[in-house]
Order: sequence, then C-alpha cells, then structure tokens
Amino acid sequence: MFYAKHPVQSYHSIDLPEIIWNGALTLWNALPNETFQFVTSKTVGEKRFNFYPAQFIDNIPKGHFDIIFNISSFEEMDKEVRDRYVHGVKEWAKKPTLFINLNRRRLLKENGKMWDNHPLFYPYNPEEIVLDWSVDRMQETVRTNSTSSLFAVYPKSFAMIRLSLIR
Repeated sequence: MFYAKHPVQSYHSIDLPEIIWNGALTLWNALPNETFQFVTSKTVGEKRFNFYPAQFIDNIPKGHFDIIFNISSFEEMDKEVRDRYVHGVKEWAKKPTLFINLNRRRLLKENGKMWDNHPLFYPYNPEEIVLDWSVDRMQETVRTNSTSSLFAVYPKSFAMIRLSLIR
C-alpha cells in the first residue's frame, strides 16, 4: 500500500530471517519486476527492496532514511536489543526523518527476571521530538479479553503509536 502511494528510491526491511523470507515472497509476487536483495555482511550496493536479517543490523546505511517504521517488534525484543534499535534510528535517519512506532505493552522475561516493555518507557534520542502519542484503537478493539476473540490477549494489550521527528 505504501509503495503504491509513495514510490521511493529504496525500501529496507529489518526482521528475523524467517519473517524476511515471507515479506520478500509477498512483495515479489506483487511486484515481480522490482529488484530485491538480502543483505549480508558482504553485500555491497542497494536494490529497490533490501532485506536485513537482524544479525546484520550494523550494515544498515547511516543517514539514509526519510521515514522509519517499527511495527510490533519492540514487544518481542530483549531490552538491550530494543534500546539498540531505538538509538540506531537516529544514525539511520536522514535528518529530519519521521519515525513511526506502533507497539504494544508486554511483560517479558529476560535473564530470569520479568520486565515491563511498556511503549511509554521506550528510550528517547535527544534529537527526537515526539509529535504525537495515541492509543492504537484497532489493536485495542481486536485484542479484547473476550474468550470468543481469535486474538484474545491476557492481560489486555496496551498498544501505542508514537510519531516523532528525528532532527
């Protein structure tokens, strides 16, 4: 959808390897004439669609992106990995850059201890101005405590959208 409305020079996706394959296959089926690349430690150059397995996060171009999305991945990361990603955003951004972050609250276990991965507690960059915070109404509606819901989450999910400007 974004591609159809906003054709840009290149798109970059960072995720777990199995998710990247799924995303690439979906895009390739929809856009068979576009160029794709799976970024590894030896990859040079850039294609229209670039896929980064999480272990190659250091290969992401610096000062390159006009808009950065993070959707539903912080809630699954260890605190250290999540914080590294949040701080990496300022390095990847071509300033000014919009950073759109949609994640939900989860209690996670790390090194045998529980911790609260609440979107309001995500770290901030000094170069970041939060333009808007709001509750993700779709997530709040779908993820109810009803046992009849396919997506029921216990306890109820708290999903937030954070729109910020990286300067």
